[in-house]
Amino acid sequence: MVKTDTLITWEDILPEDAPRIYINNQWVSYEQWEKEENRRFTSPPRKVLHMLFTSQYLNITTKEKYDLFSIKVLVFDNMVVLNDMHLLKLNVGQTFGVVEAAKYALKNPYLKSKDKKSIYYLGAVNSYKHLTQNILQIARGHSALFTLGEDWLVKGPTKSVSSSNKYKGWPQR
Repeated sequence: MVKTDTLITWEDILPEDAPRIYINNQWVSYEQWEKEENRRFTSPPRKVLHMLFTSQYLNITTKEKYDLFSIKVLVFDNMVVLNDMHLLKLNVGQTFGVVEAAKYALKNPYLKSKDKKSIYYLGAVNSYKHLTQNILQIARGHSALFTLGEDWLVKGPTKSVSSSNKYKGWPQR
């Protein structure tokens, strides 16, 4: 196995000319979609999703630190559109997880007005392919990820039963 020492850059995650519309089983730019499909947005999206993720490469002013980002995704009947992206928080740390994301979403002015059942946390993202694959899985309903609207995330895990008392009520043999 060949190990490369190439550094990941923000262009690997979201290049300036990255296709932002998924239609006919491929990602295309807005210009391509408008020209080839001769279309306009004529109806509202079926769903509006917000994808949160961390990256240490997208924000060039804080290299080597994990920052939190959000991408607004519009889901139409036959199309997915990456609408806009926001830098939400600087230096959240490498261990920023789904519980922290759920708690943060309750306090952040941009996110707290959004439906929590439309917000997903993808974790650390280091490539455009990883980002778009996750977005497509969620948009199509094929993802194992759950939304940040799940109450148990913020409340934390329920009290666990110790192993010595786990089967206390069971008949002894």
